[in-house]
Amino acid sequence: MNFSKYIATFDISLLKSLVSQIPESLWVSDTSRQNSFLAHKYTQSIFHTSFPFNWNPKVDKDYPLIKYSVLDKSIGQEIDTIIKSLEDFYNGKVGRSMLVRLDPESVITPHTDSGPYLECCHRCHIPIITNDFVHFFIGNEWSIMPEGECVEIDNTVTHSVVNYSETPRVHLIIDIIPNVV
Repeated sequence: MNFSKYIATFDISLLKSLVSQIPESLWVSDTSRQNSFLAHKYTQSIFHTSFPFNWNPKVDKDYPLIKYSVLDKSIGQEIDTIIKSLEDFYNGKVGRSMLVRLDPESVITPHTDSGPYLECCHRCHIPIITNDFVHFFIGNEWSIMPEGECVEIDNTVTHSVVNYSETPRVHLIIDIIPNVV
């Protein structure tokens, strides 16, 4: 069974250069995600947009998107370009979008995502900084995801990541909520 789907390849060369210059202080300024979810203990997240996990498309008619301005304007513009492309592709709206860094020689332990928001959105991963020693596992499949390649994953299936390398891995994760919801 296939738990991931190739969507597109983005030119992330400028974004990669900009992300590699993000100061450590910004990477460690928000610990909410790793404090809330044990699986993400060895990650650092910088939110570009956020959306409440308790949002239920069957009940909530409002669209409570929060847009952050902590990232450099150039990084935000690069992310917004990718978001627009995915919104058009899925005929939807962005929910959460974030840069997620995984420490060297560490793991995101096996876990599944649940709840109305996570079950309705299209979760897309775009590797920004990675290498062949970072393995992404989903269900009974594993892959080495190339930089710039956007893949939608079925996050309701058990998934994990192992970074066997001595360098951090950074993904841009973008959730798109379908307009039909």
